Amino acid sequence: IFDIREKQDGYIEFALELEDQTITPTMSPTQYSTSSPTLESRELLTTFTGDIKSHGNMFEVKAIQEVDVTSIDVHTSLTLGDSAFQLEIYTKKGTFLGFENDSSSWTKICCRSTVMGMGPMSRSPVLEAMFYSNVLIAKGEIQSFYVTSKNADLLYTPSGGPSRNDHEGSWNYDLRVLGGGVGVMGYPFGTAVADREWNGVIHYNVNKVSFLSSSLSNSDEYQNMITPTFTGENTAYGFMFDIVTKDSPITIKTLSFHTDLIQPDIRVFVWYKRGTHVGHEQMPESWELLSDTIVRGERYLHRTPIPPEFFKDVKVNANERVALYISLTTPNLRYSNVSPSGNKSGSENENLIIMHGKSVLSTSFGLNSNQKKEWNGSIQYMVHEANIGPAPLLLPAGNNDVSLSGLTGGVTTSYAGGNGGRGAMFDVFAKGEMPGFGGIVVTSIDFHTDSTSDDIGVRVYTCQGSFMNHAYDSKAWKLVADTKVTGRGPFKKTGIVESVFDQVYIPAEQVQAFYVSLDRPNLLYSDVPETVVVRKVWSQSEDVEVTVGAGLGYSMEFTGLQEPRLWNGSIRYSVADIVTTAPTPRFTRGPTPPPFSAVVVTSNPTGRTPTASPTSRPTKAVIVTPTVPSQITWPVVYRSLATTFAGGNGSFGNLFNLIAPSGKGGITVTNLDLHTDHPGKDLQVEVWTRNGPFEEGTQSVQCCGWTLLVRTTVVGVARHEPTSIPSNEFPPVNVQPGETRGFLVTFDTDDMRYTNYEENEDLQYAANDDLVQITVGAGVSEYPFRGRIVPNRMWNGRVFYRSPIG
Repeated sequence: IFDIREKQDGYIEFALELEDQTITPTMSPTQYSTSSPTLESRELLTTFTGDIKSHGNMFEVKAIQEVDVTSIDVHTSLTLGDSAFQLEIYTKKGTFLGFENDSSSWTKICCRSTVMGMGPMSRSPVLEAMFYSNVLIAKGEIQSFYVTSKNADLLYTPSGGPSRNDHEGSWNYDLRVLGGGVGVMGYPFGTAVADREWNGVIHYNVNKVSFLSSSLSNSDEYQNMITPTFTGENTAYGFMFDIVTKDSPITIKTLSFHTDLIQPDIRVFVWYKRGTHVGHEQMPESWELLSDTIVRGERYLHRTPIPPEFFKDVKVNANERVALYISLTTPNLRYSNVSPSGNKSGSENENLIIMHGKSVLSTSFGLNSNQKKEWNGSIQYMVHEANIGPAPLLLPAGNNDVSLSGLTGGVTTSYAGGNGGRGAMFDVFAKGEMPGFGGIVVTSIDFHTDSTSDDIGVRVYTCQGSFMNHAYDSKAWKLVADTKVTGRGPFKKTGIVESVFDQVYIPAEQVQAFYVSLDRPNLLYSDVPETVVVRKVWSQSEDVEVTVGAGLGYSMEFTGLQEPRLWNGSIRYSVADIVTTAPTPRFTRGPTPPPFSAVVVTSNPTGRTPTASPTSRPTKAVIVTPTVPSQITWPVVYRSLATTFAGGNGSFGNLFNLIAPSGKGGITVTNLDLHTDHPGKDLQVEVWTRNGPFEEGTQSVQCCGWTLLVRTTVVGVARHEPTSIPSNEFPPVNVQPGETRGFLVTFDTDDMRYTNYEENEDLQYAANDDLVQITVGAGVSEYPFRGRIVPNRMWNGRVFYRSPIG
């Protein structure tokens, strides 16, 4: 016989008094077997502060992991002294927007009997037995609920505004009640009143997984540990950071962390996600729970381990980045400041790198510090034998044959130096604006070193796309030069002769990454102003752009990125011309227009110097050099059209139309620039399009003919500056003559900038030229877009397009 009492924090406390007995804890065996998931009953409470009476509420629930809703509690003005009342509960999959008065779209799930009211500020239970069925909500899905009564006795709370995004509303680690619900005046499906928060509790079941580890019996595996430090003086509720593996895959078995607590009941949570934590700090649905358990704190300067049997193993591939988030229920997790003279990236060993991260200043994915900090803890893991397969094809075999035009060029970033290390990464973008331009062929590079030694080892690697996508993935890069050179010292070019450099073809409107690596820490690069971010164009010619990149300071290649840094050097190249038809675009509205013919430039409009023998040096299977026809006329013009980058307002996204006037040749949209006020922030951007004006498809992107063109991550540039979508990720889309095509451009955060437009302003279009018109559109105040728009909001951005002119 013993007493049980419920503590204020929701835990159950009990005590046993035993006489003359010793209890020996049962040790877990070495070998564990994985048991089936068990159901655990949980609840989510919104609030019970409402004092406005109505007939009901509609609201949306988003599942962070799969949940099975079993019952609810409601808030009513009726008390035990009143008669029991009849309650009805309906549900539907997806949003309720657009279905507020459509009873046929809802399914009734309650109630078999009447409900007894418990009065204001109290729960009025609707028992599970009263429900006709449970409601299963899959992970990531949205389910709508409608709670209503024949009399206006239900209580709700006015919400703060129309925001319906995933960062509003009440939530826990399993599900979220989204903000932006509506009250209903009238039974059963009466008039909807916006911005009303449902008062109540959702009861549900969730799978509670037993996180059990396997034994370490495989001969190709062994246990390892990496420990940054346990000396931190700072405390917070949690800490987020990334780890990057090297050439071998690993399995994370468990973690230890640093706390100043010595009590036996510390509750700790651990989540992880593929990719970086940046941009997902307050998005629990992006994360997977690895551990939720109680541990004993081992005090300051000591490891507090999480037992492996309560930690879900995580397999991390070679050269992969994943994020970890460790959280306590009290601000007692310790971390360290980053030493200015210390390692700028984090801690590493032969298997992985622990990157610097950020502290979390409250519970439940709350506010976080923007300053880089060092996690205190250790990671226990197993290493697996690397699975080395054939090298991927990195350089484009191409749909176009390529010929050198007889023109050469070059572009230089800087030779100012000021910083340095063993390597530098950067991007090169081949433009597409010149008639007849088919891209460039990089023939060699010059770099900047402070050494005058005659035996400097230099390697040059390249890969398709931005270096940011493959910075730590050595297998994604192709070696195009490996030689020794004589350094010419500071402020001078040190060149690589073309005979030892494999030519690299970069098609028009494509990005190619380069990595220059020395065998000693004598490569010079430059710091850039704080307002300059990675991938911002620093230098350009009429053919190419070179971006701000990263420096690498470590002895091991593909490690220790320091960004942003400006590579010092020059790109030498020849101009290529397309001599066959272009490939079919990945996205077209309807019939594909006649292919664009190609051209060889016969004059010298740019003033560049033709080479005497541009193809005299044998190429190394990087480009193809067919016979060049004598002359072909060019029927295509490349242009761009911008609205404004004035900003002044903003939210999640913009809707606008592109109109191709009749009597012209139509256009093919090849890319967009956007406007955000968050420099350096990783932003997830989506671009959607539909045949016809956007005004005919404002209910949701899930209907009305919308097609997703792009979903990718961009790095924000400063306010009033364009933020570009990677050109190799944007599929061309055609707008035929006389056609109107709607576009939706949106972030998953409210970081899009646009400009208010007053209807009395005499402005027909946001921007236009003789080939295309951009209309004044609407702002989007939610993500994902489900119909809530703000009219007269001018999209800030630039449209890149091409058009036949023959």
